[in-house]
Amino acid sequence: MTGLTGPVIVGRYLDHGRAEFYPLAEPEVQRVSRGLERVLRTYDLPARSHVLVTSLASQVAAFMPLERALADMHMIVSNADASLFDVPRVVMYVRRFDVRAVLGIAPAVLDGLAAQGHDPAALFAGRVVWATPEACARLAPAEGMTLRMWSELGPAVGAECVHGGGLHVSSEEWSCTVSDQELVLSSRLPKLVGFKAHRTGIRVASMERVCPCGNTDIRVRIA
Repeated sequence: MTGLTGPVIVGRYLDHGRAEFYPLAEPEVQRVSRGLERVLRTYDLPARSHVLVTSLASQVAAFMPLERALADMHMIVSNADASLFDVPRVVMYVRRFDVRAVLGIAPAVLDGLAAQGHDPAALFAGRVVWATPEACARLAPAEGMTLRMWSELGPAVGAECVHGGGLHVSSEEWSCTVSDQELVLSSRLPKLVGFKAHRTGIRVASMERVCPCGNTDIRVRIA
């Protein structure tokens, strides 16, 4: 028994590329949100900054806590799908509003921008951009934006702070270890779906707690 009552959201996590149902109770959402807020606050975004979040409906378990954190920080949040087909809305928000940060950029968004003749470096210039590892690799040569990594890590989520150098993962929620260079997760607190020594399939180059931002959550650098 977890002591938790029914889920407030049901999303999915990826287990070696295979989607698994992932229900979250309210206390779980709050914990994930607190961990992400610790990262977001390192950027000193002014209250009522406009933030664009790009995601897929299936990623609700990762992005609902993120949007909760942004709301608690009094940000203005707009949404677009992280897909090839919703790129016009991404471009519209960035060009029409004073968007200070863009979260969740995935390869499909970059493919859509390229197909429609948009240069991501020009579009996102002067903004903080959190992108998946694959999208980060494609954007890395670009200048003019503050590029940081965001990633689903199996059932966990990680995001880089203003200093970069690895993904902060909530130590309130997860015990993180590395076995044969693979990230292994165990739940620290009650969850509707608990994990014990869960092998994520994600390769890790390094893992440490020390970070210039002062956040003591574990910091994972993906290989």
